Amino acid sequence: MLTQEKLKELLAYDSETGLFKWCVRVGKRIHVGSIAGHLDEISGYIRITVQGKIYQAHRLAWLYVHGYFPETDVGHINKVRHDNRIENLREASRQCINIRRKSD
Repeated sequence: MLTQEKLKELLAYDSETGLFKWCVRVGKRIHVGSIAGHLDEISGYIRITVQGKIYQAHRLAWLYVHGYFPETDVGHINKVRHDNRIENLREASRQCINIRRKSD
């Protein structure tokens, strides 16, 4: 399982912009300092592959700042799924997230 320590070795997170950048070179295409991840146009989430596993960037942001993956989901306060600034993230149950989506 990915730890906060390992994540910080591999990626730098800017909590003001919500962006991750690589701290290490990964293969031939990914260079140190390049922005990590890509937008999944279907779901609207940023996805980042770390050590062969795909993660949603908002969950990585939570791990990076708080040191753990929450047992619940991580919700976007402003409902913009690619806005991964830490101030825009909160722990939320799946039921709570679905209720907020339906209320709009």
